[in-house]
Order: sequence, then C-alpha cells, then structure tokens
Amino acid sequence: VLIGPRAFDGLDALERLTLPVGLAHISPEALRALPEGVDVSVEPGPREPGSFLFSTADAFEDKCCGLGDSVGGITFCNPVPDVPGVVDAEFKKMELDVFHELFDPLPPLMTITPDSPFLSEAAESASKCAAYCDFNEACQAFSGEILDPARPADSPYAKLCQHWASAPS
Repeated sequence: VLIGPRAFDGLDALERLTLPVGLAHISPEALRALPEGVDVSVEPGPREPGSFLFSTADAFEDKCCGLGDSVGGITFCNPVPDVPGVVDAEFKKMELDVFHELFDPLPPLMTITPDSPFLSEAAESASKCAAYCDFNEACQAFSGEILDPARPADSPYAKLCQHWASAPS
C-alpha cells in the first residue's frame, strides 16, 4: 500500500484513520493535510520495516536514518546525517551462499569478535558493526551478526563483525 501526498484531500470530517499493517509508504504531506485532531493508528500485527516508525519497536527499512519529522504519531526517516561527516549505512540481510559469493573474494580489513581485545562490542549487532565501520576511513563495507564457524552457534561468542576495504560489486 502506497499513500501519496493528496490521498486524504476532501476528507474534512475524518475523525479516525487506521493504516494497514502492510503499508509500504506514506507521504508526510498526506498526514499534515489531515483535519486537526484525527486519531491516526496502525492495524495490529507484525510490520515490515519502512521509511517511518509507529513505535520504538519498529525499524527503518534498509537505511540507517536519523529520526525525522513526527506527524500524526508517525516518525519519518531523516536520511541526512545527524552529525557532520556521518554517512548512512545500508543493511541487507542475505542468504549465506549469496554472502559468500559476494564477500569471499574480498580479504577482510578486520574481523572483530566478542572476545577481541579492542572494539569487541562491534560484534554485538549489525548496528554497532556499522558504527565502527563508519569510524574507520578504510572501511567500505561491513557484515554484522555473522556466525563464527569456529564456535558453536549457541555460544555467546558466536557473532562476528567484519570490515572490508572494498565493497562487493
């Protein structure tokens, strides 16, 4: 479902708007044009990441965004870096065979594990791995939340954060 800027024009008596759980895009302008006092909510159920948040449990689509405008209880993605010099990171979940096809030809710049003596917290999540990649000018790509084949999958030390000096093409 896509909702554009003028989708709600003429609905002056609207009191409540329930958005579908499968909403892929909604324009902030559409919400700004709603009559004052309209109660905006979303259907219950699992939501796919999008360019907006309904709650703090939601996540932005495949971009690392700062919090943008909040309209009608919906917070939109602000892809402009929050801090000068900070660059967006792109997250893509991929099948293991696709990952190996893309990244195996590239030598890792660094591999960080939970027991690394320096920067070990980067192995805790893809977000932290991305943040540490951003700190390193040589890092052009990263992979977070990868299982270390040398450790049992249920081990608290099974996750890896890897950085590459070049991105797969």
